[in-house]
Amino acid sequence: MRSLRVKLIVFVAMLMALVSLVIALLVYSQMRSGMIEGVDHELSGTAHGYSTFVRNWYNDKMTSVVAAGGIADMAEPVPALGRINEAGGFNKSYIGFADRHIVYSDGHAAKPGYDPTARPWYQMAASNGKPGVTAPYTDFTTGRLCLTFAAPVMSNGSLKAVVGGDVFIDDLVKTVLSVKLRGNGFAFLVSKDGKVLAHPDAQLTLKPLTNAAPELTADRLAAAATSGETLQVNTHGQSTYVQIVPVEGTDWLLGVSMDTSVVTDPMTKVMITISITVLAALIILVPIASIVLASMLKGLQRLKVAMQEISQGEGDLTRRIEVLGQDEIAETASAFNVFIGQLQTMFQGVKQEADRLIEGVQAAGHSVEKVVSDSREISDVSSANAATLEEITVSISHIADAAHEADGLVAQTGSVSSESAGDMDKLSREMGGTVDVVKGLSDMLSSLDQRSQQISGITEVIKDIADQTNLLALNAAIEAARAGEMGRGFAVVADEVRKLAERTGGATQEIAGMVDMIRNETGQAVGNMQLTVRAVDGGVGLTQSAAERIATIQQAMRQVEAKMNEIALSTSEQHKATTVIAQSTERINGRIIENDHSLGSVHQTLSTLSQGAARMREMFSRFRV
Repeated sequence: MRSLRVKLIVFVAMLMALVSLVIALLVYSQMRSGMIEGVDHELSGTAHGYSTFVRNWYNDKMTSVVAAGGIADMAEPVPALGRINEAGGFNKSYIGFADRHIVYSDGHAAKPGYDPTARPWYQMAASNGKPGVTAPYTDFTTGRLCLTFAAPVMSNGSLKAVVGGDVFIDDLVKTVLSVKLRGNGFAFLVSKDGKVLAHPDAQLTLKPLTNAAPELTADRLAAAATSGETLQVNTHGQSTYVQIVPVEGTDWLLGVSMDTSVVTDPMTKVMITISITVLAALIILVPIASIVLASMLKGLQRLKVAMQEISQGEGDLTRRIEVLGQDEIAETASAFNVFIGQLQTMFQGVKQEADRLIEGVQAAGHSVEKVVSDSREISDVSSANAATLEEITVSISHIADAAHEADGLVAQTGSVSSESAGDMDKLSREMGGTVDVVKGLSDMLSSLDQRSQQISGITEVIKDIADQTNLLALNAAIEAARAGEMGRGFAVVADEVRKLAERTGGATQEIAGMVDMIRNETGQAVGNMQLTVRAVDGGVGLTQSAAERIATIQQAMRQVEAKMNEIALSTSEQHKATTVIAQSTERINGRIIENDHSLGSVHQTLSTLSQGAARMREMFSRFRV
C-alpha cells in the first residue's frame, strides 16, 4: 500500500466506517436507553396497577372482617355473619369468643373440644390488637391455598372475640398470573420474607423465590421495593428485568418480570440493519471517493513522474510541470518548477567547475609526473655522488695514512741527516778520521739514497691519490651542477675538495723535486765518499764540501718534513670535509627519497582525483541541463 491515493481511499473508508460506527453506537445507546426506559415504565405501570388491585382486594376482605366485629354482640349472629361472608367473598366466616366457643357463618357446630383461642388466627389478632392476615397455608379439606383475615373485637378495653374469614386466593393468583407482558413477561406475588404466593411455576408456591432467582433474596426484594429500581437477574438461567413494588397495607410484594430479549433482540436487528447500511454505503462511496481522489491527485501524479525521471539519473532538468489550479498540489508543482530551475542553474555551474577541476587535476598530474621523474633522476645522481664521496673518503684516508708514514720516514731521514751532518762536521774538524769512519759515512749515504728512493715512491703514490681526488672532486662538482639548486651546497664542498687535492698535488710535486734533488745530491755524495774512501787524503776541501752538501741535504729534509706535515694536515682536513660531504649527501639523498615517496603519494592522489573528476563529469553528463 505505497500509493498515496490508495492510502487516502483507505483512510476515507476507515473514517467513514469509524463515523458510521460512532453513529451506530450513539443510535444503539439512545435506542437501548429509550427501550430500557420504556421497559421500566411498562414494568412500573404494570406492577403499580396490579399492586393497587391486590391492595384493594386485600382492603375489601379486611374491611368485611372488621365490619363483622359488630355482629359479636348480637344474640343470633349467624344470619348477619352469613351475609358478610357472602358479600366479602369468603369461603367461610366465623367468630371465636374468649370463652372458647365459636360461631360459623354456615351455622354448623364446632367439633367437641375445639378451642378457637388456640388457633393461629386468633392468637395473631389478640397479640397484635389490630386486624391482620395469616401467612398463606393449604386448606386441609380442599388442598387449596388459603388466607385467614382476622380482626379483634374489644369490649371495655379487653378482648371479647376475634372475627375471622377464610378466603381461597385462587382468584387472586389467577388475576396476578393473567398479567401478560412482552418477552414472556409475568407477575408474581411474594411475602416480605421471600415466600411465593403466586407464580407461573406452581411448584414454587410457598417456597423461597431464590429457588427460581438466587439473586432475589428477602433483603434484595426489600431494597428494590424501596428504591423502585429495575433489577436485571437470572431466572432459571434466563436474563430478565424484574421490578418489585410493595402492596400497601400488607406484608406482600408484587413483582413483574420480563426477558431482556425484549430489548436485546430489537437492538440486534437494529445493529444488523445499521451494519448492512454502513457496508452498502462503503461499497458505494469508496469507488466514488477513489474516482474523486484520482482526479484531485492528477497533478501529484505528474509531479511523481517528473521526480522519478530525475531520480533515475537520466533526468531532464529543463522539464517543467504544468501548473493547474490553485490548490496545494498546484503550489507544490510551482515550487517544484522553481526548485528544478535552481537545480539546473546549480548543475550548470557545478559542471563547469568540475570541468575546470578535471583540467587542473590533469595539468597538476602531468607536472607531478615530471617532478617525480626529475626527483628519481636526482635520487640516482645523489646515490652516485654518495658512492663517489665514499670512494673519495677512502682514498683520502689512504692518503692521510701514506702522508703520516712519509712524515715518519722524513723525520727518520732528518734524524739521519742530522747525524751525518754531525759526523761530517766532526770529520771536517778532526780530518784524521780513519777509512772505517769514511766507509761508515758512505754506508749512511747509501742508506740515505735508499730512503730518498722510498720517499720518492711515496710522493708518487700521494701524487696519484691527489690526481684521483682531483678527478673525483671534478666529477662530484659536475654531478652537483646537474642537481641544480639542491646540489649547490654539495658543489661548494666538492670545489673545496678539488682545491685541497690541487694543493696536495702541488706539494707532492715539490716534495718529489726536492727528493730527486736529494737523491742526486746523495748520489754525488756517495760518489764523493767513494772518492774519499779511495783518497781519504783528498783533502780537507772535499770533506768540507761534503759537510756543506750534507748540511744542504739536512736543510732540504727539514723542508720535506714541513711539506709532509702540510700534506698530512691537508689530507686530514680533506678527510673531515669529505666525511661532512658524505653525511650531507646521505641526508640529501634521504630527503630526496622522502620527496620521491611524497611525490608518488601526491601523484597517486591526483590520479584518484582525476578518476573521481572523470566519474563526476560522467554523472553530470547524464543530466540534461
